[in-house]
Amino acid sequence: MEKQLTSVGNSVAVILDRALCRMFDLRRGSSVRVTTDGERIVIEPLGVHKQVTPRVRAPAPPTIAQIVATLVMDSIPTEAIARLHPGIKSPRPHAMLIGWADRVGDNPSHEDQLIAQRLRVCFDHFRGCARWDAAVEAALSSC
Repeated sequence: MEKQLTSVGNSVAVILDRALCRMFDLRRGSSVRVTTDGERIVIEPLGVHKQVTPRVRAPAPPTIAQIVATLVMDSIPTEAIARLHPGIKSPRPHAMLIGWADRVGDNPSHEDQLIAQRLRVCFDHFRGCARWDAAVEAALSSC
């Protein structure tokens, strides 16, 4: 972990992240020992401290709007859109798909949920194989 020194009066300080402080149960006013071996500076907590496993949040799965935006940026073919979302028949299917994703929101119908699932499977498969035909077939066969 790299840190920059910060000015504090006529001295400098190292700011420790909250997660690191939690890991070693450090708070403002906690005592630490600062030593050196001639090449490094070592900061050790003094007294009894518990080592806590840092909490790591799993990344949230992408929303349907994020998936659609990625598929459009990756140039999903018009034919693929028509197969995955049969309701989109337009001279501008990419724009229609983005509009649909924006309208679906938090309360999608059963049909919208099915279309969203197809798009999610297509997205996942395309990321793995980089072939639209295989990704669309996987999406259609899974839903």
